[in-house]
Amino acid sequence: PNLKQLINQGIEALWPTASDIIRKAGEGLSYFHQQGWIHRDVKPDNFLVKPGGGVKLIDFALATRRKGAFARMFGGKDRVQGTRSYMSPEQIRGLPVDERADIYSFGCMVHELLGGKPPYTGNTTNDLLTKHLRSPIPPVQASNNNVTDKFAQLLRRTLAKKPEDRPDTIADFLGEMQTMQVFK
Repeated sequence: PNLKQLINQGIEALWPTASDIIRKAGEGLSYFHQQGWIHRDVKPDNFLVKPGGGVKLIDFALATRRKGAFARMFGGKDRVQGTRSYMSPEQIRGLPVDERADIYSFGCMVHELLGGKPPYTGNTTNDLLTKHLRSPIPPVQASNNNVTDKFAQLLRRTLAKKPEDRPDTIADFLGEMQTMQVFK
């Protein structure tokens, strides 16, 4: 099953393995980035979770090669694509994206894994996208007070509105995650 299906069955059942799922999903995304690709549609639906603990990243339909510095300087707007509940602000604006756009989406997914719902929801598409662009980052602890303060702070950084305020790579995120507990 994919991670979204497991979340829909109840997040409490996932808590014993949540740290491992986050780590393995991050490792898969990190490997994809190391190959020079940006996924652009990171969401729970695109991670398969095996009963023994394996996690696989799937659905590369929106993936794009990382652009070089020259292409980023002179490239125009990108076509806005992705899943609205997980799209980074720069993706919504049609700006060029790098690994940090996937990190934002990964943060949305982790927020949902731990809290039961994506960080932002809206009554309309416009409302949802505006929240990604302008609303304060909702604390995961509002949905799950068992998450440690330290991990909640790391998760908040992944959801920063500006890419430069996020961890530079998923490997950086995973390195920090190793130094803390996810749950109290």
